[in-house]
Amino acid sequence: MSSRTNRSIRNYLITGALILTPLAVTVYILLSGFTFLDNFLGGVVARLVGRHIPGAGAVLTIALTIVVGMIATNVVGRRLIAFGEALLKKIPVVSAVYSSVKQLFDAFAAQNRSGFKRVVLAEFPRKGLWSVGFLTSQSSGFVHERIDPESVTIFIPTAPNPTTGFMLIVPPDDLIYLDISVEAAFKAIISGGIVNPGNGGEANARKSV
Repeated sequence: MSSRTNRSIRNYLITGALILTPLAVTVYILLSGFTFLDNFLGGVVARLVGRHIPGAGAVLTIALTIVVGMIATNVVGRRLIAFGEALLKKIPVVSAVYSSVKQLFDAFAAQNRSGFKRVVLAEFPRKGLWSVGFLTSQSSGFVHERIDPESVTIFIPTAPNPTTGFMLIVPPDDLIYLDISVEAAFKAIISGGIVNPGNGGEANARKSV
């Protein structure tokens, strides 16, 4: 085959892989989640009706999630949930795990993304290399007492899974503040940089918080 044909086939392979890989990963995650949910509560349904019903566990889990969400939207439900959380926080090991997981989910929930105040660039993991991060808060407590009182806390997520990352405490002047939305930055991180926030995201260096 000619070199032109080889290049065409290679381009087709790359293009096809870029299309099929995200689709395959999505299908795999959905099927794995469905299987897990089905096994998790499917046994309960099987004991009640006397036989296994495929998908019953997943349906029951979704229904339970909806019911809990409905309860949590009213005053009485919120108080019950707050009471339950208070009980969990009194159990040493459970308290640490539950609090960490809840804070992580709260931070990444769409309605609570305001916890990320600004999109920033920080020199990480070493000088000369820049990572996208999110300004979360002014430093306080033991950190505030031992380093620059003007220092800020930022979260640098990993790609393509932004639910893990690094917490850094840095002087504000060491950051570059970007004029892009948190949502746009998340899209860029999750895509590994393939999705570009666009030309409206120019950086304003050394800008005060």
